[in-house]
Amino acid sequence: MSSSLNAAVEKVNLLSLASSALASCVAASLPIRKLASMSPDEMNDEVRKSVSRHKLDGSIVTDADGQAQHIITSALRSLCPDIRIVGEESQQEVDRHIPAKQPLHNDHDDDHDDAARISDSLPMTSTSGLGETSSDVQVEMEERLRQELMGRISLSTSLDVSEGDTGETSPPDSLLAFPAGPPLGKGAMSSYEIDASRVAIFIDPLDGTNSYAKGEYDVVTILVGIIVDDHPCFGVICKPFGQLDQPTLPNSGIFAIYGGTLIDGLYITGGGECAKSAQFKIDRLTPRSERLDPNNQSHADARAVISKSRSKGVVRDCIDDLSSRGLLHPEPVYVSGAGEKALRLLVGSKHEALWFFPKPGTSLWDVAAADALLRSVGGRLTDKNGHYIDYSKSRQEAENINGIIACNDARLHSECIRLFLEGNWKD
Repeated sequence: MSSSLNAAVEKVNLLSLASSALASCVAASLPIRKLASMSPDEMNDEVRKSVSRHKLDGSIVTDADGQAQHIITSALRSLCPDIRIVGEESQQEVDRHIPAKQPLHNDHDDDHDDAARISDSLPMTSTSGLGETSSDVQVEMEERLRQELMGRISLSTSLDVSEGDTGETSPPDSLLAFPAGPPLGKGAMSSYEIDASRVAIFIDPLDGTNSYAKGEYDVVTILVGIIVDDHPCFGVICKPFGQLDQPTLPNSGIFAIYGGTLIDGLYITGGGECAKSAQFKIDRLTPRSERLDPNNQSHADARAVISKSRSKGVVRDCIDDLSSRGLLHPEPVYVSGAGEKALRLLVGSKHEALWFFPKPGTSLWDVAAADALLRSVGGRLTDKNGHYIDYSKSRQEAENINGIIACNDARLHSECIRLFLEGNWKD
């Protein structure tokens, strides 16, 4: 059988891919934490310049970015060498952290810089409390998390991964942002095997690099989103330095949240199901109004999450308009980082509900995980016109030119889109 025919029928198991994505995010936290733990004497000006530098677009990249992306990409490619992976960091940046013996490029690559075949073991990164190496963590965590994922799968609904055209190019416009398909059976792993060509994975190995380089770690996240047929079905947001008032993995200080329609819910690693996910499962069984009630105080308490540096113009107009209608609190929550904003919509404690940024400034790897996770709580993420994100675009076209509007309530999202299109909000 020819190599081209083999590639055409290559299969990948979505549950294995999901557990590997989650475990590798935890392993990728190690170099991020290690670099941050260097003492002032170790982190002199010379070392700082060698581990932190500017990319061509002016943004900052650190050694930890490349190391983290290498760890995640290696783990995923061990399951499926030719799967499409789009990462924030270029192959040149990732290559800095690959031993010379490893092959750096795959003959089947498309124009995605990160589609390199990496088949050898993960970097050996020492750390305390998490085993001797990131490889040790990867092996142990992947098996544990595979079992955890299997336990999370709903016995009644799951993602429809059947072959062929479903007749639908995007999720229907309903309160169920991405309705689950028919049951796949009781944990039958083979039911989750699909053609690898239908899958794409987006990775931001270190979101919040500017803050990280300054020694501000609260907003640092690792983001991985798995896309099937252009629909996000599984996402991971991992915080190497933990999340306030949330459980962390034992002896690690690492927090991770994961889920999507693949497993019909949103969960904290080592913990339970998130409250918004559990509530959504109840809400979708009972018909409710398609419109928000401005007299409902819970809606008026909802708050936007925005970057302080981008809080004027059209962003402020949106907040003021929704607030005047009793649908949003007039004072936003100021948050840096795409991953941290998404996390606030999922597990925030200040009624965070809306991330409104209808202009360029984010890329596909910033939003893929959030898109998958929000769907599992009844939320929605689109561009400013209400169109679902196109994940088929190349790495060079990855910027979200039409911005993003994300919300943990599809009704608030719809109202925001309507007002934006009807209004004349300008920067």
